Amino acid sequence: MIQRQLILMRHATADPGRGHDRDRELTASGRDDAHRVGSWLAREETLPTLILCSTALRCRQTHESLIAGLGREIPVGFDARLYNAPAETLFDSLTELSFAKADESTVGENEIVLLIAHNPGISQFALDLAAAGDEATSLRAGFFPATTARFELSGDWSSLARGSVRLTRFANVREI
Repeated sequence: MIQRQLILMRHATADPGRGHDRDRELTASGRDDAHRVGSWLAREETLPTLILCSTALRCRQTHESLIAGLGREIPVGFDARLYNAPAETLFDSLTELSFAKADESTVGENEIVLLIAHNPGISQFALDLAAAGDEATSLRAGFFPATTARFELSGDWSSLARGSVRLTRFANVREI
């Protein structure tokens, strides 16, 4: 059975901004934090094979800085449904991977997927995945900007369900 990993990441720190919420930009420290997360993933040898990302500007900029920190390009799917999405929509975006295609290859065969999205959906999704016990306890602190949670999943993305994964790492950008 294939071991898959899911990395959930909240976008990095954004300016409070004026105008449309979708157009809020990252702060300079937010860009640095996203770059730091990318460098950390590269050091940990946890290189995503696919990134799913909200279309909000702050998420796209988080992706750009993360990629710079990783030092390599990773296929990315920008999805407008992920903008301020509730946990259920985030769940659906991952379970659909088993049925989607990208660049002539089956997306469902990717072993490490990184999802960049927003609070409160990302926090609730992580809690739903962990579902109980000690794993959920650390997640209750919430996702500050540029926080990541790494989970392991046995089986296909379509088997993703509440409590079906194991939390292997929960880290605020200041801890890496």
